[in-house]
Amino acid sequence: METSKHPPSLKLRRTGTRTINNTAEEYLTWLQVERRFAQSSIISYRPRLKCFVRDVGDIEIEKLTMDIRIYKPQAGIIWEY
Repeated sequence: METSKHPPSLKLRRTGTRTINNTAEEYLTWLQVERRFAQSSIISYRPRLKCFVRDVGDIEIEKLTMDIRIYKPQAGIIWEY
């Protein structure tokens, strides 16, 4: 029998590739329910996640690292996440 520290309603789906886009809403729900983030925080995080995906790409969760650099030559800037 598999055990989890998360309630069944908050378990991430195990089907397909888990990417930022297809887990974002579950992550935001987890922040609100388990971490008790304010609704205003959740509302502001949603577009920021979309911007991150736009700039970095829809990365698989398992491949995320703390060492992400983006160079936008047309803007002449480098972002580091």
